[in-house]
Amino acid sequence: MATERTDEDIFLQRVCGQKRPAYRGTPLLGDNVDTYIKGRLGQLRKNASVVDVWRELLPEELYEHSGIAGISGGVVQVEVDPGPYMHEFQLLSSELSGQLQRLCRSAGVRRIALRPRKQPIVTMEELI
Repeated sequence: MATERTDEDIFLQRVCGQKRPAYRGTPLLGDNVDTYIKGRLGQLRKNASVVDVWRELLPEELYEHSGIAGISGGVVQVEVDPGPYMHEFQLLSSELSGQLQRLCRSAGVRRIALRPRKQPIVTMEELI
């Protein structure tokens, strides 16, 4: 009975001109990742140039107390250790932003947004 139904379905498909869609299989994860990376490669290169220049622009002491947390929409998000380091970055942020704009034109940096870096919680055992 099942074969009759299959034969009927095949006959109806031929008469109606409907073709069964070819099974393409499940796409491989590697293919999806490759497509994603190719689509984002330009932006990744632009952001990498900002990270490289950031390292060159800052004195060692300021670099050790800061880190780029993200780059989106022309805004470079920078986490800075609180206290004097945050104050120093606030004084330098417009100059740093100008340098990034000049040295990384393709990245489209518009400004730097500073936010305090979360300090790790110190336990009593670590203090003793």
